[in-house]
Amino acid sequence: FLFPRKDFILYVATLSHINWYKHICIALCFHCVLWTKKKCIGVVFSYELLIFSSPLGSCHPMSGECSCKRGWSGLYCNETCSPGFYVNCSSVCNCKNEAICSPVDGSCTCKAGWHGVDCSINCPSGTWGLGCNLTCQCLNGGACNALDGTCTCAPGWRGEKCELPCQDGTYGMDCAERCDCSHADGCHPTTGYCRCLPGWSGIHCDSVCAEGQWGPNCSLSCYCKNGASCSPDDGICECAPGYRGTTKCERRERGVT
Repeated sequence: FLFPRKDFILYVATLSHINWYKHICIALCFHCVLWTKKKCIGVVFSYELLIFSSPLGSCHPMSGECSCKRGWSGLYCNETCSPGFYVNCSSVCNCKNEAICSPVDGSCTCKAGWHGVDCSINCPSGTWGLGCNLTCQCLNGGACNALDGTCTCAPGWRGEKCELPCQDGTYGMDCAERCDCSHADGCHPTTGYCRCLPGWSGIHCDSVCAEGQWGPNCSLSCYCKNGASCSPDDGICECAPGYRGTTKCERRERGVT
């Protein structure tokens, strides 16, 4: 006799009192039914089916047709639902951001960095990982990667946890910018603004203080008297000829008219 496709299971029995070509009973329900040598269903045969339960589905006692359980499909209920489908493999999953959809009930298993029923919500700030259950360790305003927890430091900071300021002479994101200052004690690690030495001003600290001003960024006024000038860096008065004084050149020297 001719065999069906190889994915079918044949159960063959014969009867001696009927013609040989009528002696074949075929079970077409893979993993669903067994045949016994009692009788065959139908007019010609006197065999009957032995029905049993399967973890993948159940079989109709008359037709042998498989009724698949949730998450399974195919003629023999031996095929899982295609990715993106569930229940009877015709319902479309609603999971976002590459989340895994259960073929049984359509529930979503979120990947690291996402949460919510459909995995459409980013981890809240300061959390990361599966289920957003891990706490970020970034310092000084650093941002935490929701997938692996790595830190992206704010401008002016460096280190695994953004715990270190930029090295002298550098500033900005990843401390990649170089300070451009002349008479300065470096620059601000975040903005690159030059920290001018006393007596100097300007964006690059290349302008000496104007007459009568001194100190950091030339922000202080001189108090020297009698035509004296003051040092732009420390404010000390330099007395004009014929004057003296410990602070302001306020006294005339003797014999000077």
